Amino acid sequence: MGKGSVRRLIACSLIVLIVSLGITGCSSGGEEQEAVPQRFVYDYEARKMKAATRRPMAVVQREIPFGTMFPVRLLNRLSSASVRVGDVFGVEVLQDVIVDGAVVIAIGSIGQGRVTEVEPAKGWGKGGKLRISLDFVSAVDGQRIAIEANEQTAGRDKDVIGAGTLAGVVLVGPLWLFAPALTKGENIVLPADTQFYVMVKFPAMVDAHIY
Repeated sequence: MGKGSVRRLIACSLIVLIVSLGITGCSSGGEEQEAVPQRFVYDYEARKMKAATRRPMAVVQREIPFGTMFPVRLLNRLSSASVRVGDVFGVEVLQDVIVDGAVVIAIGSIGQGRVTEVEPAKGWGKGGKLRISLDFVSAVDGQRIAIEANEQTAGRDKDVIGAGTLAGVVLVGPLWLFAPALTKGENIVLPADTQFYVMVKFPAMVDAHIY
């Protein structure tokens, strides 16, 4: 075999190798690793069913203080591979929020959040990005109560679960010291039924229920 043939053979081999590496790198960018939802409230469904049958004995005014914390669960699966900025998702309250003996936000109340930042995983090991924010949950009188997640609620998550959470990173920001490691190059996935704490953003006066 002549020198020219050897050079052509080497060149062809390099092209095949480069193409193969490129295809492998691109394909890894679309992978998702399904996480197990983080849970710390386990008797929720039974208490929700019981609460649905009760009727208030009295309606009284109560102010929900700023900073009141309570747990919610995610109603939709969120993945950096498929969601878009502005997409809306639901949350559900996991326990009664009580102020001075009256329920101001009931177990099972529905709320809303939205996607604020997203970037799907890409080739060559670049993982996805996902950031969400919370908007509101409904009080017993129908008012929309503004809520948020922040460093305090992420700390409460850490206290009850005993470890850092991916939800804390997605909700609050780059708290990488508290977050589980993501496999390089994968999309971020928050499964439906993921539980986490939220906080009342502003004081609100509501017509609360005494049962």
